[in-house]
Order: sequence, then structure tokens, then C-alpha cells
Amino acid sequence: MNISRLKGITVVSGIAVNALAAYLVTRDWTTRTEADDFGLSRDVTQSGTDVIAWALPVSLAGAAAFLVLLALSGTVTRRVVAALIVPGSLAVAIGAGLRWPDGVQPLVVAACAVVSALLAVIVWRTVPQWPRRVAKYERSAQTDVGDDPAALWAALDQGRDPSSPNIAATADATDADKKGKNT
Repeated sequence: MNISRLKGITVVSGIAVNALAAYLVTRDWTTRTEADDFGLSRDVTQSGTDVIAWALPVSLAGAAAFLVLLALSGTVTRRVVAALIVPGSLAVAIGAGLRWPDGVQPLVVAACAVVSALLAVIVWRTVPQWPRRVAKYERSAQTDVGDDPAALWAALDQGRDPSSPNIAATADATDADKKGKNT
């Protein structure tokens, strides 16, 4: 499997398992019947957010972190994000795993969190081989344009505005340099 494909599968899987965990945390986990003082009974339900309130934001942050990995370009920053995913995912796994008597949903949330942590470890290990982001649209340092029409057209081709003060200032400086050399 090539590294680009592994990157895509890892990131999409990380988003998916965190989204599934976030969804399951919002569902009802337990239902029990309680009797009140008058002998009437009522059903009381508890969702995952009632039981582990922090699991939803941590799962959503994990999904967002996997999405952010696509926008980052440096190996170090990607590794930092991957390293931040692991403790959050393990915390959700432990918190949901401790609620295993409440049914299947806590176990699925715990499994999703463990998979998220494993995917983050895979990211951390493979990120040096990931392809770099293309710097096609990033601007380089300003260069002198001058009065040369070809240089002005080249500035337009590069996405610079020849009418901006920076271009005009460099053009004036270039003209002054040319006049100084001619005398």
C-alpha cells in the first residue's frame, strides 16, 4: 500500500471513528425505573453525556484533529497533533470502558476511542513519508519590477498586483538605480 493511500485511509478512519463515538455518546445508555414518594413509577434514561460529560467534546476534538492533519504541512506539527489525539482517545476509552455494565454503547465508544488512538500512532509513525503540501499558491518574496513591461506582466502572472505600493516602490528604486548607473 502506498503512503498516500495510507494517509487517506488513516485520516478518514480517524474522523469516522471519532464521529461515531461522538454520536453514540449522545444516545441513551441506560434506562431504569424509579418510584417516587407517591408510589408512581417513571423511567429515567441516561445518555453518554450524562454519564461522561467530557467524552463528547473530546471525541469531536479528535475528529477535528484528524481533519487538521490534512491542512498541516510540517512533520513536527503533524506529529504534535497526532500525539495530542492519543491521550484524549485513551481517556474516552477508559471512561466509556468503565461503564461497560450499562450496555453495548459504552463498549463501542471505548472501541472507537482505542481505534482512534491506534490511528494516531500510525500517523505519528508514518508522517515523515507523507507527501508535502504543494506550495503552488504561496507567495515568495517581492522582487523588483521596474518599468519593464515584461516584468510587469510577469508580476501579474505570479499573482502580484503591479499597482500596489510595494511594486511601485520597488519600481521607483529600480529606476533610481538605473539612473545612478547611467551617470
